[in-house]
Amino acid sequence: MLLVKSQLIDKRKRFFFILPFGIAFLIACIGTYSRFLALPSTSLRKAEDPTYLTAAVWTVHFGYDNNARPSLDRVASVLADTNADVINLLERDTAKPFFRNNDLTSYLGEK
Repeated sequence: MLLVKSQLIDKRKRFFFILPFGIAFLIACIGTYSRFLALPSTSLRKAEDPTYLTAAVWTVHFGYDNNARPSLDRVASVLADTNADVINLLERDTAKPFFRNNDLTSYLGEK
């Protein structure tokens, strides 16, 4: 099948348009793979060493999830799974009448 000159030019334009993106994608994949190989295979934290400290920051969202359901039990289980030495809770100030005077920190501390 014979190609018209305009179709041939369109194929060349498409090729030279896609080629740089393909090369950039290939370089990005190679770079990502090489960085993955450089990661240590063991944990950097030494549990026996008392000079290490683990910390966690958690946004409580006033005790409710994105669907407006109470989520304190799930928050407590996730925070317990982290085994963090220090935990910082954000958006936990609910000791106000319009939040039913809930004290989230004491509730999570008991869990």
